[in-house]
Amino acid sequence: MFNLVGFAQETANLKLEDFLIMPVQRIPRYEMLLSKILSLTAIAHPDYPYVQQALSLVRSIAVEGTLSLLPHLRTMRLFDCYHIWSKLGHSFNHEIICCSQ
Repeated sequence: MFNLVGFAQETANLKLEDFLIMPVQRIPRYEMLLSKILSLTAIAHPDYPYVQQALSLVRSIAVEGTLSLLPHLRTMRLFDCYHIWSKLGHSFNHEIICCSQ
């Protein structure tokens, strides 16, 4: 049964970013779980090909997700550098910040 009070206490100090990353963090956990299940499943077992297929699908989703996030992570890193540079009192050429590169 869901404990709303316990959930509220556990998540009270979390920011929006923390909640947004939670589904992304599940993918590697599913990959580890399916890898373990596959290693414990006999090759002759009727479920073996299904577990193998599920693991392959989760791995492809993980790779695809990582590749799609890379441009956004680079842009975020660039803006972090910009803010640090600005806090140090330096000016910055805004024309070099381009999200498409």
